[in-house]
Amino acid sequence: MTPLSAPPIAEIPPGAVRRYQERGWAVIPEVFSEREADRVSAAAMRVSAAELAAHPGERFTVDASPSGELQPRFRAFALDPRLASLATAFLGRRAYLIRDQLFCKPPGFGTEKPYHQENAALLFDPPGDMLVTWVALDPASEDNGCLRFIDASHHELLDHKPVPGAPYHLVPDASALDMSQESVVPAGKGSVIVIHSQALHGSAANRSSQWRRAYSCHWVTDRVTCGTSALAYGYSRTVGQEPYPHRSP
Repeated sequence: MTPLSAPPIAEIPPGAVRRYQERGWAVIPEVFSEREADRVSAAAMRVSAAELAAHPGERFTVDASPSGELQPRFRAFALDPRLASLATAFLGRRAYLIRDQLFCKPPGFGTEKPYHQENAALLFDPPGDMLVTWVALDPASEDNGCLRFIDASHHELLDHKPVPGAPYHLVPDASALDMSQESVVPAGKGSVIVIHSQALHGSAANRSSQWRRAYSCHWVTDRVTCGTSALAYGYSRTVGQEPYPHRSP
């Protein structure tokens, strides 16, 4: 009988966890192959095209099925052991998937995402028990809108307000951003950027001739509470047959 092979585990570069703790983010290169990234990109484009056709004029598309469950074509990728192992290593506790998102910046006009903190809209507590794994599905460069960070900004949650005319953007006051600590962070296709829930991050517009697509997952531990409804619609309520934490009253 041929023994079962162990699931793939992402290799974490030396010092990456320490840098994450200090800066609020870390890059893990070449977690996924280019072929794996291309498969997800192709599926994402098919789903997006179908939803845009079904809902013309809507600004955003989602990857949830009509039942609210994770789309089967994305399930294997979002639940890949390499992502879960990264999230667990950086959280220091077992990681549970709460939601996923797809970001697509089309060539030439993909818009800017202003600086923000994930936890401003989600209110997980403790904030260090939630993070994002952001997978580059295309090479992310300064030209096509790679991520940017304000280093060491994750120690404090800032007050965020909607942008006038674009209320889906929640942003802090510009005076709170220490731009001397800005890092522009390119990432190769298949790389993963691990982002603390309170790290200030954003991206510039895509002025290149190339797509900039990314797939992100939000992960939490089993001890978080939440000041919003985020846990109520989380995917992983029973991961590993264990009760999932409920939203605090």
